Formats: sequence, structure tokens, C-alpha cells
Amino acid sequence: MQYSMLLLDDEVNLCRSLSRALQREDLRIDALTSPTEAVEALSRNSYSLALVDLLMPGMGGLEFLDEVRRRSPDTLVVIMTAYASIQTAVQAMRARAFDY
Repeated sequence: MQYSMLLLDDEVNLCRSLSRALQREDLRIDALTSPTEAVEALSRNSYSLALVDLLMPGMGGLEFLDEVRRRSPDTLVVIMTAYASIQTAVQAMRARAFDY
């Protein structure tokens, strides 16, 4: 069985490193650095999981989570950040993130 994951982080090197670290034979990873491109990818592809940075220019991870819920409600979304707070954790969970 082939799984697919959307990896979204505006930091190119981190996105590349995570993509390599998570690479498996049964997992296709679409690693993107632009939330706009990621929204377009949601329209074209089905993802089992989205791993999404919280803080990005233009559209933050919580806003992107809302887009995922509208376009692909079965996709599990994990929000990641180096700037965690209780407030953003609560917001993410209320927005139905799978994990934070």
C-alpha cells in the first residue's frame, strides 16, 4: 500500500532534511515551501498525512489546517513548530489537528 504525505515548511533546508529523514518505500512525500502551492496540491492529490509548520509567511499553519479540513477532511494534520505555546496548542487541537 502506498501512502502519501504533504510536508509544508517555509524553510527550504528543514523541508529537505525532514523529507529525507521520513523517506520510505511505501511513502510518497510532496515537500513544499509555499502554503499557496500546498493548497493547490491539496486540490490535485489525496494525502494520508500533512506535516505543517505553524509559522509561515502569507498563511500560517492553523490557516492551512482550515484549508485541509475544507478540501480533504480525512487527511491527518500534525502541526510542528519551534515556537510552541499552550495557546497555539489549544488552537490547533480545537481546529482538529491530529497532533501538535
